[in-house]
Amino acid sequence: MIPLALLDAISNKKCVAFIGSGVSRKCYPSWSKLIIDLCNYCGIVCGDIQNDPRKLPVYAQSAKDNNETKYYEFLSSRFACDIEMYPAIYDVLLKLKFSCYLTLNFDPLLAHKVSMVSDDDIDNTVNCYPALDRIRMSKRSIHHLHGFIPVGSRQGKYKIVLSENEYKEAYREGSNLMNFLVPTLENDTIVFIGCSLRERAIQQAIAISKKNQQVRQLANIESGHPKGDPPKRYIFLQQQVDGTNSAIEKNGNADSNLKEENTFYRDMNIEPIWYQGKDGDHSDLQEISPDLVDEDFSSGVFSH
Repeated sequence: MIPLALLDAISNKKCVAFIGSGVSRKCYPSWSKLIIDLCNYCGIVCGDIQNDPRKLPVYAQSAKDNNETKYYEFLSSRFACDIEMYPAIYDVLLKLKFSCYLTLNFDPLLAHKVSMVSDDDIDNTVNCYPALDRIRMSKRSIHHLHGFIPVGSRQGKYKIVLSENEYKEAYREGSNLMNFLVPTLENDTIVFIGCSLRERAIQQAIAISKKNQQVRQLANIESGHPKGDPPKRYIFLQQQVDGTNSAIEKNGNADSNLKEENTFYRDMNIEPIWYQGKDGDHSDLQEISPDLVDEDFSSGVFSH
């Protein structure tokens, strides 16, 4: 069941959609496959990095150091090409009344889809790293936290966050990204879609926001004011209909690992919302329409 607090936040445009690569999986490679292909293209041999997100920026850095020209050439070939199809989840995301859209993706699917929508309620300006500013988080705006590669772009060097040094610069204390991301995590209701949140930098930003919330609550208590609950955070997680899921399929102990996954997110003050799906790309969020849709909520957008 979808929490009523989340339904209310979305319907009142008080919830931020935080979008990961899972929603684009039908059109673009996963992060790990992207890095493996990037390394091969740039002449770097990498081992088995599929299950260790911490190694991905390191290998991306090796690829960039080995052949920077090919590094950007490869990214253009993957993301600047014409869009042939849009996963159905993008229609869902835009028809739901999120206050704004944050994404870690470079790909242009979200921005292109918004440009096709005739709706004065949506700001189709693309705000992207490093020019991030919370003052522009209004009117259902779009914010690419790790950079943006538009269709047809063939520029020499993209401002993106992919390699190790790019991560260090983007997530350093006082950076535009951190000044944008941490207050958002602290002060806004958020639902994560197509994310695993395994990247160390994202976890650090979440940890900082959690600590700041706790400090504020303690100050409230010491001042004789109500403690004040921080805004809710949620994450949609897919459990495949055949009973397996890469997130919980470890050592054959599904129940134990499902509990472990729930604990992982709840430790970050994020409430997991599990739903059944078939192919891992989150398009099956449409199937939970009884929980998300009524006559006054999104006009049945989740139905086929």
